Amino acid sequence: ADEIGRLYGVERIATLTDVTLSYYLVSAGRHLSHPGVQAVMEGAQQRLAALAGNK
Repeated sequence: ADEIGRLYGVERIATLTDVTLSYYLVSAGRHLSHPGVQAVMEGAQQRLAALAGNK
């Protein structure tokens, strides 16, 4: 927050604790060849599996 304030001349007015950020990956097929895309997909699958196990 301090760095953002210095860089952009802004200041924090509140802190939000329940804000989430979502990412969506859309592909044209089942075969994903880019290593970065594969890493994102594998991480998402592991997280979803872990969440499903907690229910």
